[in-house]
Amino acid sequence: MIGATIAHYRITEKLGEGGMGVVYKAEDTKLDRTVALKFLAAHLLNDEEAKAAAALDHPNICTVYEIGEADGKTYLSMAFIEGEPLEAPIERGPLPLKEALDIGRQIADGLEAAHEKGVIHRDIKPANVMVDAKGRATIMDFGLARLTEASRLTKANQTMGTAAYMSPEQAQGIEVDGRTDLWALGCVLHEMVAGARPFKGEYDQALLYEIVHEQPPPLTGARAGVPMELEFVVGKCLAKGAAERYQSAKEIAVDLRTLSEKLKSGRSTVLGTTNLAAGQTRNHAEALASDPVSIPRSSQRVLQAVAGVCALVALTLGFLYFSETPAQLPALKTSILPPEGTSFYGTIGPAALSLDGRRIAFAAITDNQPRLWIRDLDSLTAGAIPASEGARFPFWSPDSGSVGFFAGSDLKRVEAAGAPSGRLPQGWL
Repeated sequence: MIGATIAHYRITEKLGEGGMGVVYKAEDTKLDRTVALKFLAAHLLNDEEAKAAAALDHPNICTVYEIGEADGKTYLSMAFIEGEPLEAPIERGPLPLKEALDIGRQIADGLEAAHEKGVIHRDIKPANVMVDAKGRATIMDFGLARLTEASRLTKANQTMGTAAYMSPEQAQGIEVDGRTDLWALGCVLHEMVAGARPFKGEYDQALLYEIVHEQPPPLTGARAGVPMELEFVVGKCLAKGAAERYQSAKEIAVDLRTLSEKLKSGRSTVLGTTNLAAGQTRNHAEALASDPVSIPRSSQRVLQAVAGVCALVALTLGFLYFSETPAQLPALKTSILPPEGTSFYGTIGPAALSLDGRRIAFAAITDNQPRLWIRDLDSLTAGAIPASEGARFPFWSPDSGSVGFFAGSDLKRVEAAGAPSGRLPQGWL
């Protein structure tokens, strides 16, 4: 085939071969440009969908120049992208946060343009995203994913996409819309940041069960320096119900762009990372060593004040402990897990014990939303505190009646009994 001329294309190199066909590098002798030719069996291409995909014109979508036939096969003439599939850098290790956010935002921009034209990809994955030397991401194979699904149905009538990136509705054979692409984008974001797929079943049936019924591990447990805002974005992309996800790719692009700006200015929420799998906690300094993020002076002053209070409390407790012989107390065991039946991702930072020794407060991601939980030490039931969305790194007031916590760029307080939260008044520390 090398050196052959098909229509006005001269084939120069075979680029790859997969389940959908063979791809060649070729020269368009009519327009004097390098293209990629993808050959498919004629009956596999949906004319209407292919035409809609060919009409897409966006910097992050591979341009289809022509649809033609040769030797009984249909071919697509597409822009030739100098670069490598996104799966290649991921195989080398997790991507730097800024790079992952930029690529994710570009994919979201491309998806938004396609969805506006009524075109759903259905097979977003790292292998279908090309990244060039300048970091530009290009989505490949729009208009072909429906044929991928149809061609991979098994005798048991299983649906397809690429299993690891299928949405719950795809896995269950339910009709899909653009939100299935947003799920897949969440999987890609997770993989770029964690260096591993969010769902890892060893065989397709186990993998599909995980996708439908189980929650992925938290990004903050995978590496140091992951902003909680990114945990929220990925969690919302991977909501089991399509109605609970982002409703458009544009919303994801906006959030990723905003987070990128926060990283540049040092306003992102990166105060520590808990490696739940290894049982290790990385402190803020270690997080910064992985992905440097500066902390504004105002936040530094708040953190210094909190550290000062903690140090004072520790000195006081130490004095009391060594000045008196403590009474023998029974061993006390407690848990910091939310109630059964709650979708639980993991705790955010260390739990905080009240100074009277009666209660424990912790922030946890439940149902895709960080919030504050409090439980008595003599109880195994925790209660979520109302109006504490976004809570992280709680700490108690000296009288153990209130809990302070960070939420975004704000420092807030709630009454331990569950009163609505409010900004922390000056002088409370």
